[in-house]
Amino acid sequence: MPHLFLNFREDGVLLQDAEGRDYSTLDAARGDAIRSARDIIAEQIRQGQPIDGARIEITDATGDILDIVFFKDVIIRKSEAE
Repeated sequence: MPHLFLNFREDGVLLQDAEGRDYSTLDAARGDAIRSARDIIAEQIRQGQPIDGARIEITDATGDILDIVFFKDVIIRKSEAE
C-alpha cells in the first residue's frame, strides 16, 4: 500500500501534505485529490477567489510527482452533469 502525499500548489506557492496517507492505488489517491480540489474550489468561489492554476500534486515519499489534479479539470460543467 503506497504512502502518498497530496500537495496543494497555486501561483508558485506549495503547501505540502506533511503526513500523507496510505492508499490502495494511485487511482484511489487521485479520487481523494479530486474530492479535495472540489471542496477547495467551493470555498474559493464563496470567497470570490480565482481558481486558475491551482492544482494538487500527488507525490511519493521521495517527493516524485506521480500525478497532478488541475482544479480547472475537476469542475463539472452543466453539459457534463446532464
